[in-house]
Amino acid sequence: MYKYNLDFLDESVINQIIMNADKKSNDVDFVREILKKAEKAEGISDEVAAVLLSIKDESLLEEMYTVSKKIKEKIYGKRIVMFAPLYISNYCVNNCRYCGYKHCNDELYRKKL
Repeated sequence: MYKYNLDFLDESVINQIIMNADKKSNDVDFVREILKKAEKAEGISDEVAAVLLSIKDESLLEEMYTVSKKIKEKIYGKRIVMFAPLYISNYCVNNCRYCGYKHCNDELYRKKL
């Protein structure tokens, strides 16, 4: 298990999770065990999510799609639910390359609600 600093995303931790996930995603029994636990819809860890996102085997992908559909219907029923982000501040401690809210953007006027 990894220790997280909740103020910053640690790129080295993320890269380690991805590298480990690539190896584990080829283990069919391990992935099926994850899917069985995921079907309970009690949440998954970053490590488990990375394994699921790394699956390349077509039959395992189909199993994952089936489980994800069951989870979606368990939580939301037979309706389509869309989410829009609601920002209550434009303060950020991260420096994501793509984001205008990034910490190093000194040109941005910051405001909290």
